[in-house]
Amino acid sequence: MAIARDRARGDALGWSHGAYAFNRISDRDRVHLVHELMQAWHAGTALDREVVAGAFRQAWDSEPYLYGFRAGNYFTAAARYGADVSTSRLLEAWASAMMMPDEKAEMAALEFPCTAYRGGTGEPAGVASGTSWTLNPDTARFFANDWPRRWGSTARPVVLSLTVDRSDVLAFFDDRNERELLLSGDVPRAGFEIVEP
Repeated sequence: MAIARDRARGDALGWSHGAYAFNRISDRDRVHLVHELMQAWHAGTALDREVVAGAFRQAWDSEPYLYGFRAGNYFTAAARYGADVSTSRLLEAWASAMMMPDEKAEMAALEFPCTAYRGGTGEPAGVASGTSWTLNPDTARFFANDWPRRWGSTARPVVLSLTVDRSDVLAFFDDRNERELLLSGDVPRAGFEIVEP
C-alpha cells in the first residue's frame, strides 16, 4: 500500500513539474515544445509519461497568441507550424494521463450513456467533428455565441447534442468548470442533433 501511495505521489509530482515547466516559457517556445514532444512520441522516443502529460494538459487548456492572432490551443498551433502528428491519435494515447486524480474519480462516477454538447460556428457537421464536448449545454452555448464574438466572428452559432457511451470518452477535464469530455475520433458523429443556440 505504501509503495502505491509513493508511486501516486511521484506521478503527481512529475505531472506538476511538466505543467510548471510549460507555464514558465513563452508562447513561441511552448508551441516548439509541444511540436517536439509530439514528434518524439510519434518517433517512439522514451518520454517521462507524467511530466509530458502535465505539459500536454497545459497545452490543451491554454491558447497561444502568435503574431497578434489567436491560434487555438497549442496542439492546433503545433500542427499548423509543421507537426505531422495527428492530434486525435496523440489524444488517444495521452488524454487519460492528462486528467487530474479528482477528474478521474468524477469520470468514473458519471452515468453512461449521457448527453454531450458542443458549441461552435459554421456548418453543423464541421462543428460535430471536434474533439471537445461538454456535459453542460450552457458551456456549449458560450462557445457558440460569446467566445466567437470576442474574436470578431460573425459566423452562424451552432449548438449540438450527441449521446455518448463511456467507451467514446477519452478523458474528462473540469479544471475550468467546463465539464469537458474529449471524444475519440472513432466516435460516429452523424447522430448529433441541433440544439437552439
